[in-house]
Amino acid sequence: MSITIQDLEGELKKEFQTASTNFDKHLFDKPQYSKFCYIHKHLESGKKDHNCLGCNLNNILMFTQVQIQQALKMDNIEHIYFQVIMSLYLAVERMDTVLNIVNLNKSYRDTHFKTIHRIRKWANFIKHPKAFMFCHHPSFTFNGCSFNSSIRKEFNQIIDEPFILTYYSNNVDNDKLFQILENKEKVLVVFPNITKLIEGFAEEANKFVSIVENNEVYREILTTKTTFLDYYIETKTES
Repeated sequence: MSITIQDLEGELKKEFQTASTNFDKHLFDKPQYSKFCYIHKHLESGKKDHNCLGCNLNNILMFTQVQIQQALKMDNIEHIYFQVIMSLYLAVERMDTVLNIVNLNKSYRDTHFKTIHRIRKWANFIKHPKAFMFCHHPSFTFNGCSFNSSIRKEFNQIIDEPFILTYYSNNVDNDKLFQILENKEKVLVVFPNITKLIEGFAEEANKFVSIVENNEVYREILTTKTTFLDYYIETKTES
């Protein structure tokens, strides 16, 4: 039996529905109120203060939620992954900014934020395709697809996560990358498993919140940079 694009897309849709449900379950307590919202309680000294960090992180996570919901309506594997990965990447960038400010230990980040690292590398591939631009009609599947063992045999070049980590972490091997992909046919991109990617992101986003909430030094650093004391008194006076 020949495998069609519709077969792949149908399997991805089932997988993606589970991933979308898990995103909402693990990151939102109610509509428009994500786990990031709780940060402000730990960076304000009283009801009259306002912390912007929780609001800004919550806003980007609501945007990501909308992008995932829209992607559920798509029928193209490449487009679905492009939309999901890039929307997750926007949240990753903001989380990384905070972790950089508090100077979280690199070895700890490498150990406990592996999914964030993976999202960043796949986003590099999407933003900066480099030699991939010179491939002829590449095909797409995803890790964990039941058809992969048959599909992979039909292609001469596989672009999977090890390939992405090798060639899209920096520009050192750009010349070699062009030698591999330039004017190439029968290229298959194997995206990461969408359920595991979103579950990993959700776990690390919650860990991020816990780190901010439970570390007194980090709270002090972030409060100084993101909290407006007596915000509501001044706002009321101005009005």
